Amino acid sequence: MLPTVATWTFTNKCNLKCIYCANRGNHINSVEELSTHQKFKVAERLSSYNIKEIGLTGGEFFLAKDWQDILKKLGDLDFDISINSNGTLFSDRIIKVVEKYADKISNISVSLDGYNEEFHDRTRGKGTFAKTIYNLRSLKNENINFDINWNLTSDNYKHLTKMIDLCKDIGAKGLTISTLEPIGAGKLLDRNLFITSSQLETFTQMFYNIYRSHEKNFNLSLNYPFSFLVDPNVLVPLIREQRKTWENRHNCGIFSNRIFIDPAGNILPCNFIQEPTDNLLNTDLECIWGSKTAIEWRKIVQNRNKCEGCTYSDICVGCPAVALARTGDVGARDPLCSSTRI
Repeated sequence: MLPTVATWTFTNKCNLKCIYCANRGNHINSVEELSTHQKFKVAERLSSYNIKEIGLTGGEFFLAKDWQDILKKLGDLDFDISINSNGTLFSDRIIKVVEKYADKISNISVSLDGYNEEFHDRTRGKGTFAKTIYNLRSLKNENINFDINWNLTSDNYKHLTKMIDLCKDIGAKGLTISTLEPIGAGKLLDRNLFITSSQLETFTQMFYNIYRSHEKNFNLSLNYPFSFLVDPNVLVPLIREQRKTWENRHNCGIFSNRIFIDPAGNILPCNFIQEPTDNLLNTDLECIWGSKTAIEWRKIVQNRNKCEGCTYSDICVGCPAVALARTGDVGARDPLCSSTRI
């Protein structure tokens, strides 16, 4: 089965130097960006494979010299476009262009590392919180939809209520929550900064209590695979029923339902496992998806060393990228999983 969604790291240019940047010191930050003509070819090839959802990220997408050209091209090809941004560059000019393609851009996701300057600026640089919040209010005033990405750490995981309040105040449509991991520049950080399994378990319970009663017009989501452990008796049957019709029953998109593309057009297992395989400009996607490399990656995902025999292995295999980052073994059990059902 070929992928249905593409995540394209469009450029490695960025105006910030976040202390945990997954790309800094990693593969994506070292490659040469494609020409505009080559980017058009990538877009055309993705369209020819019937991929219609595409996420554009970086670096900072709005720093690419040809970002307007690619928005027009993707719009002409009828892609459903989402954009990931650090939120610091939304000038009046950029907002006007975004408005022009509003019917093609389903969402803009902006990263915030905390509910105030103290927590956000310590990781992204002095003054970035104020600038980002100002720009997000400008998006709200122009009725442009956006949501917030938030990375959990051992320092900020108790701030869920304050983050939700901030999101609603600035007009965000939702909050997506992931965990900060020792990838790229993050490898140099104090390991005590990264959230532990027990802290994540505490956070998930707090999240679940809020989620059950939150307003349905505000989207709350946890971007890690085993949040169902907070209430498995209720959630596991629901997930199993949902996934009966899925070709890929697991949560991981590596060489399954999602294709990850670097700024040079290379295919990666995922944005956090930056081991380039074939180049989309040189090789048919069918060949890439049927290659020995792709098959081996699927085996790693579906037959995790320490997850065999787990009661929930039919719906969850943890995250290989987290396992690799935290243990050095891509096949290891996800260290953030708190399940004892093995």
